[in-house]
Amino acid sequence: MVLLLAKQIITLYHAVQKTTTKDQQSLGKRQQFSVALDISGTEFQQQVYQQLRQIPYAQTRSYKDIALALGKPGAARAVGMANNRNRLPIIIPCHRVIGRNGQLVGFASGVEIKQQLLELEQDYLPQPLSV
Repeated sequence: MVLLLAKQIITLYHAVQKTTTKDQQSLGKRQQFSVALDISGTEFQQQVYQQLRQIPYAQTRSYKDIALALGKPGAARAVGMANNRNRLPIIIPCHRVIGRNGQLVGFASGVEIKQQLLELEQDYLPQPLSV
């Protein structure tokens, strides 16, 4: 079941990358979503989700980084639990949150899927213009 969900997430990610706006000219151009969201969850979870949406495309932050940004330095595990409850893992990019030591940890669809999503983002970073 988890593997099937993981494959659906990857498929959804590719579909969203390709079709979110008319003027989108190449795969990977969509790096943020500007859709209105009605996110359920506790006040803390909603604060975490807001922080996750601030993580730039193809970058990562640690659970501790998110906790510090919320002004709650001891809440790294609670940030992890909020991530676990995220029902919109592409739009609210919890795959961009990693362990303090840089390791990939904790993703509902599995760490392998988390790795694939991060690699996809790296693959579609805008390339610098050559002079």
